[in-house]
Amino acid sequence: MSDWTKVLRAVAPRAKPAVIDEIAPYLDEMFSRYNIADKEEQAQFIAQCAHESASFTTLVEFGSDAYFKRYEWRKDLGNVRRGDGLRYKGRGIFQLTGRANYLKYGRVIGVDLIKEPQKAAQGYYAVQLACIYWTDRHIGPLARAGNIKAVTKKINGGLNGFRDRQIYLARARKALGVVNLADRTPVTSVGFMSTPLVEQSIPDKDMVEKVQKRLFELGYKMVGKADGKVGGSTVAAISAFQHDNGFDTTGHLDDETVEAILHDDADDRPISDERANGKPEDSDILKGAGAIVKGAGGLGIGGAATLATDGLSKVEAAKGYYERVSSVLEPFTAIKAIVFSPAGLSVLAIAVAAGIGFYAWRIRNAQVEAYREGSV
Repeated sequence: MSDWTKVLRAVAPRAKPAVIDEIAPYLDEMFSRYNIADKEEQAQFIAQCAHESASFTTLVEFGSDAYFKRYEWRKDLGNVRRGDGLRYKGRGIFQLTGRANYLKYGRVIGVDLIKEPQKAAQGYYAVQLACIYWTDRHIGPLARAGNIKAVTKKINGGLNGFRDRQIYLARARKALGVVNLADRTPVTSVGFMSTPLVEQSIPDKDMVEKVQKRLFELGYKMVGKADGKVGGSTVAAISAFQHDNGFDTTGHLDDETVEAILHDDADDRPISDERANGKPEDSDILKGAGAIVKGAGGLGIGGAATLATDGLSKVEAAKGYYERVSSVLEPFTAIKAIVFSPAGLSVLAIAVAAGIGFYAWRIRNAQVEAYREGSV
């Protein structure tokens, strides 16, 4: 027997405790009942479950009531009555969807899911339904062979979210102590910046603006100005939101991502307390910003001090450096005399130092703010 609570948390660190508590108690029982005993098969199963449940954050499909109208009158789903799209939306680990599937699998588990569709999202039945789906589609042999691509195609119909599934599988194998397999693709980290950006055509400019504004409100400040254009900053913000909320980190504004971003219950971007209260000494980025201020100030003030103390011995050298200024000031000999006097050069150096220091200070403050907001 495995400590499934510990395993699931290791596979999906961002999982919601309530979802873990729904699933973990029933895994041993259902694995035994449906003969999912091999550790590699269990790892493959858990990896697919993690992806399909948005990193164990939900057992109910995301979306507003309007979103589920897309399922209305879908004969392929058996939705033949008004309201079936919302009533029989995706529930459970592998998202049981549609009246026909609720009827079919409800009979298999001995529960009237037509009358009580919400039970498909309850832990005991969610795990049971996932195991039934797994065995019905004969996924076990593929999983035991370590063929994650074939397993993903059986679950998804394609390779949607394949990279995330690989990551979950690597974690599940480690948590369960599975030995290396020849065809394994090791993946040790995830980040939205590593995801290739694919050009996309978004015709609805107003929708893009709404998404951009909402992302900014949620704390994804890198999105920048809401201009209705899907540029690099917007793609980065979309990808960050997807990553934080368990979606495939594609950077695309697919329907599910749009619904999740615009949903009233969308979570603010998670920013750690350490970052939110960051000081210049807490980050290499901010240390660099502080160095700009110190370096700029030191250079300018140091130069001013040198000119002031060395006096006339440095004037001739300074004249060479400021020759272009001198030529411009040629008609104004009195002004030139003042500028190239020791006092004049000192004042000029101090002014330059003050200007450089002021802008460096602004850069440093902007970097601190960006760091605290999570934009850098």
